Amino acid sequence: MIRRGTLVVLAIFVLLIGVTWYLEWSPAGKARVKGTPTATSYPKLIVLGTGELMKLELKSSSGTFGIKRNLNDTWSFTDDQNTPADQGKIQQLLATLTSLQSMATLDTKTLDAFGLVSANKILTIQTTNGTSVMKIGKITPTTSGYYVQVDNQSPVVVDKTSMDDILNTLTRKALTPPTATPLPTQVTPGAETPSPLFTPTP
Repeated sequence: MIRRGTLVVLAIFVLLIGVTWYLEWSPAGKARVKGTPTATSYPKLIVLGTGELMKLELKSSSGTFGIKRNLNDTWSFTDDQNTPADQGKIQQLLATLTSLQSMATLDTKTLDAFGLVSANKILTIQTTNGTSVMKIGKITPTTSGYYVQVDNQSPVVVDKTSMDDILNTLTRKALTPPTATPLPTQVTPGAETPSPLFTPTP
């Protein structure tokens, strides 16, 4: 006859085996043991939905500059539609803009401290759904982000590198295609222009 204490020990042993199997072999257990990291997801600053970007205009201390989408889906300068713009760089600019994320939401009572009351840089974003105004304020104390406010929403912090890419690209100089360097004229050997003969004076 098996004693009651032996049965208790056996039951505990079986339970431990079951827990060990769960931790090592079940999907949920593997995730707990390995500590599967969870990616931090930040909300997008510009949500297009079904809309499309149509025009960007940046106002700063150096002046106003903008680009707009044409009927054939190419982009040109707003003040000079006949001047071609670098389409590749514009597509990179639009991708960076639409991927901006708000890494932190701040209090609207501190707009002045963030440089958003009289922002030095204002980006107007026109889409097929409407127009938004993005104020770009001061750099954060950690120098890793910018204080930004879209329309009357709460101010947020965005990545400095991404915002610098937008500000540095949205200029006439950056978006003007490079001028092709003409190839040097090649002279075929033996085809040189002969020098005129000198006739001595008698």
